[in-house]
Amino acid sequence: MKAYIQSKGKDTADLEQYFDLIEALEAGGHLRPSRSGLVYIRDDQSLPISNLMSSRYCHFGATLALGQLHRLTTPIGIAWQKYSTELQQTVRHLDLAKKVVELCHLAATSTETGLPPLKFFVDERRGGGGVLTGAQQSLNLESSNHASPPPEVFCWSESGLSESSSSCQRSASSSSRSFDLGPQLAESYFVLWRLTGDPRYREYAWSLTKAIYKHARTVNGYAQVRDVLSMPAAKEDYQPPNFLSATLKYLYLIFADDNTQLPLPLSLDSWVFTGDGQPLPVCESSVCFEGSPGSPLSDTN
Repeated sequence: MKAYIQSKGKDTADLEQYFDLIEALEAGGHLRPSRSGLVYIRDDQSLPISNLMSSRYCHFGATLALGQLHRLTTPIGIAWQKYSTELQQTVRHLDLAKKVVELCHLAATSTETGLPPLKFFVDERRGGGGVLTGAQQSLNLESSNHASPPPEVFCWSESGLSESSSSCQRSASSSSRSFDLGPQLAESYFVLWRLTGDPRYREYAWSLTKAIYKHARTVNGYAQVRDVLSMPAAKEDYQPPNFLSATLKYLYLIFADDNTQLPLPLSLDSWVFTGDGQPLPVCESSVCFEGSPGSPLSDTN
C-alpha cells in the first residue's frame, strides 16, 4: 500500500498485492477474533498453535488505515475503477485497523512494564474462535467517551493456551518476552491519530513513551528490554537504529500537531514513511525530487 500511495496511484501492481494480502489473511483465518471482539493476526510460525501473535504485526493497523485514507483522498482513476469492489472494503479495513491496534495496546499494558512483548498468546476461548465474522466485529471504538473494552487475557506460555487450563501461564522464552524498541505500535498510533483525531491514540502514545523512558533509558541512550514481564526490567547492550529514525519520530509527530502551524508536519496526504520511518514525498513521477509541490526541494532557490 505504501508503494502504491507514493506513486500517487500509478503503481497498480502494488495495490493489487495489497488487496490480495488482505484476502489471503481473511481466507486463511489469520485475522482472528479475541474474546472481546478485537482482532489479532495469527503468526504462521505458531502452527498448530493458532493464537500466537507477534507484536511486529502491530504495524498492520497503520497499513490498513492508510488504505482507507487514500481511498478517500486520491482522485478516482483507472486503478480505483478496476478495484472498485475491493475499495468498498477499505471502510471495513479502518475498523479492522482500530481493533488490531486496540489489542496490541492492551497486550502492552498487560505487562509489568507497559511495553509490548515480542510475542503473545491471545485467549480467544470466550470469543468463539475461528475466522472473523461480521457479528464479531461489532465492538464500538467510535465513541468519544471511550470506555475500556471487555477485558482481554494474554498469555506468555511457549505452549500456548491449554484447553484444561483455567488461567494463563506467565512463562516464556526470553526472546518472546523482549521489547526491541521497534516502531510498529508507535506507527499505528501515529497514523490512526492523524486519520481519526481520536484522543485515545495520543493517550496510548503517551503511555508507551513513559514506559520506554522508565524501563529502556540508560545513561548513554536507550536499550532493548530483555524481559517486559519482570521488574526492574533487564536490558540488552544495544540500541537499534530505527529507534531514533522511526519510533521516536512517530511519537514526536503525534504530539507535534498542536505546536505547529498548519499544514501538519509531514502530512499523510503528501508523505509516506518507509519501514524505518524515513519520509518520502508522494510523487506523480521522479520529477517530484526536482522541486515540484510536495518535494523537500520545492522551497529552495
